[in-house]
Amino acid sequence: MKKIISFVFFFLFSVIGFFVPAVAQEAPSAKEAASPWEAMFPDGLIKAGQKSKAAGKAHFKSMKGKFVGVYSSASWCGPCRSFTPRLVKFYKKNQKEIEIVFRSADKTEKAMLSYIKKDKMKWLAVPFGKQAKSKSASGIPHLVVYSPDGKVFAEISGAGERSFNALDELPKLMKKWKEENK
Repeated sequence: MKKIISFVFFFLFSVIGFFVPAVAQEAPSAKEAASPWEAMFPDGLIKAGQKSKAAGKAHFKSMKGKFVGVYSSASWCGPCRSFTPRLVKFYKKNQKEIEIVFRSADKTEKAMLSYIKKDKMKWLAVPFGKQAKSKSASGIPHLVVYSPDGKVFAEISGAGERSFNALDELPKLMKKWKEENK
């Protein structure tokens, strides 16, 4: 009985955490207000599939006015291998509204690049071995979506029906946010 109650509370808080936007956040500093993404990715970004030495700051332009999803994943993770194709499909349909930034938990750059190529990830990535100053993932797969102003908008953790449904609902929530924040 305790396990069932624990599961119900976990499920409810997970669902509430996805649909309730983060309210208690500090205002961004002047530099972050101009470009929250430069502060979040101080080492720059690469196009997924490039080696880390190609990192630069030019990609921040493609993020302007968009939602940004930081996706933590790895090639060796079974649930990630299930969630990634769904995220790729989601991105293809919504890339005018959202940019995805891949943050690899792979042990080598070669494994990261192979995973990117095999799963056809056509988005940006944190250079291998570099950190992002974004919300940490408590596990993988983990997607943290930031609103265009740099605040946490939504989180999706794990793979499975609940995560897939949350991903399917995300375009409606993004559209609503844009309408309310014109």
